[in-house]
Amino acid sequence: MSAYLLDGILLLLLIICFYTDLTKKKIYNKVILIGIITGLVLNCFIKGADGIFFSLSGFSLGIALLFFPFAAGGMGAGDVKLLGMIGLFKGTGFVFPVFLLSALLGGLFSAVVLAKQGKLLTLLREILMFFLSGFCMVLLPSFVRDRGVFSGEANDKHRIPYGPALVLAALLVYFLPFFSGFLAFPQH
Repeated sequence: MSAYLLDGILLLLLIICFYTDLTKKKIYNKVILIGIITGLVLNCFIKGADGIFFSLSGFSLGIALLFFPFAAGGMGAGDVKLLGMIGLFKGTGFVFPVFLLSALLGGLFSAVVLAKQGKLLTLLREILMFFLSGFCMVLLPSFVRDRGVFSGEANDKHRIPYGPALVLAALLVYFLPFFSGFLAFPQH
């Protein structure tokens, strides 16, 4: 019963984050903080002392996976904290497939938005020219950030929220175990 409560609370928090990021382009710290406290306490209650390690390792991996895209200006801090919160609730084995699937969904969402704006072909052509000119991947984040398309710092009118991609990925991994097994975190 406690595991269902944990999943229900996570689902509620994900719905809130989905809505606020889609409508206001913000993931609120209060929601994330409530999630962190609740997830940590419930995992400790359900799993005992092991719940603390389970939660903190999932949180740490979630933060680590999105730290570099955030540092490069490719997303906002709320997105990083959201993936950390998901990891805190569900652990490392869940957060890694969510990360991979959200990258695919985020790319798809971005392509659709850019196509609707008539910017997709232009951006793809610029990226191709960028790579053909001999620059390496290290410079790509600043290249994308300077165009103001994916950046959390960009004009809100052009920013594509990443929270919905994270939420949909989490729901797919949760409800369709295929994604969890197919995208599983490598374990040795």
